[in-house]
Amino acid sequence: MWRWSTENHGTQPAGLSGAQGVEQLRRAIEQVRADLAGATARLQAAGLTAESGILEAQALMLDDPALVDGASELMAQGRPADESVATALAPFADMLRASPDPVFQARAADVEDVVGQLRRALHGGGGTPPAPLQPSIVVARDLAPSQTAGLDRALVLGFATEQGSATAHTAILARALGLPAVVGIPGLPRSSRPCVRRPRLPQTLSRP
Repeated sequence: MWRWSTENHGTQPAGLSGAQGVEQLRRAIEQVRADLAGATARLQAAGLTAESGILEAQALMLDDPALVDGASELMAQGRPADESVATALAPFADMLRASPDPVFQARAADVEDVVGQLRRALHGGGGTPPAPLQPSIVVARDLAPSQTAGLDRALVLGFATEQGSATAHTAILARALGLPAVVGIPGLPRSSRPCVRRPRLPQTLSRP
């Protein structure tokens, strides 16, 4: 079992505001756009054209004027770049979350995924936390759709998360990738204990 931290793993500060913050945000947007394009291409190469549309929709969010214009206005007021991104897109996630339709509620995670990717890029981090050192089941508070699409299948045998739902894009991608997953387990990261997975012995051998 591998407990997966979703904290930022970058080293660069994201506290710039004003014109410097806007320029920093534009660079982060281009980095996230390139990362999403690569992940989309990998899904399409695997024959998952429909599922690749999940990431293509996220890339379109990067072009929404509400993102750059809204964040730029906040940075002009002295707010830092990463905080400005989260604040600018929060109303869209809230609107989806308030929908009576569970499918639309689940789509709020896609907006939050874009925010998370941009914040990690602003801090100089990558889109995916460090992978397990050996084949393991990943346990996390949550996994974003873009992170799920980027999982190394050689090292991640499956995953379980505290948050999420069966209608969310993370679950849809896991099913398409043939990746065993259980989502929506309250208190999971706090109750689980990291452990080393014992290698499976060949059938011709017996356990002591």
